[in-house]
Amino acid sequence: MSSHGKREAGFILPSLIISVIIGAFILLGLISVIMSGVLWIERLDDSVSMIEDGRYTRRAIVSHIQWNRSAISVADHNKTVKISDNKRTTFQLTRRALYRRLTDGSLQPLSGSRIIGTEDKRKVDSVNPFLLDTNKVLHLSWTVNNKYKKDTEFIQGYGGITNYEVSTAVSTHYDWYKEKELH
Repeated sequence: MSSHGKREAGFILPSLIISVIIGAFILLGLISVIMSGVLWIERLDDSVSMIEDGRYTRRAIVSHIQWNRSAISVADHNKTVKISDNKRTTFQLTRRALYRRLTDGSLQPLSGSRIIGTEDKRKVDSVNPFLLDTNKVLHLSWTVNNKYKKDTEFIQGYGGITNYEVSTAVSTHYDWYKEKELH
């Protein structure tokens, strides 16, 4: 009877070890799936932020031009566009960001976060962001870049798309909504 008792006691230890190993593999697989999901959520969030920056910067300028009666001019070697409504509306590309110049001369960022003391994740790059042709069509051209890595489709580790290109033209003649002046 003593030999039969030893076999049962010896059988419990290996089955316990096998159960723990199987449980560890299942837990490890579950953790890796969850972490992969978290990384893809971060990539998606970063990609959406890039697209929001690109679209918001474009729409901010286009909407000001469409709903304004004043003339448009480009200055500072194509880095500034002014809507001549007493020079209250000015957009400027400087320090790798797009800004709106306020009436007191300060700059309000339209791209990125621009938190003081931190490096912004997104930067705006352009050679000639604003071009006004002879037909009074304003051409907007810049790229919103992720600071981490520009030469790959996806950033290694954290992040999503690396750049978003803004390239559009907007006519400065929008008379269809304006009130006709009485002479």
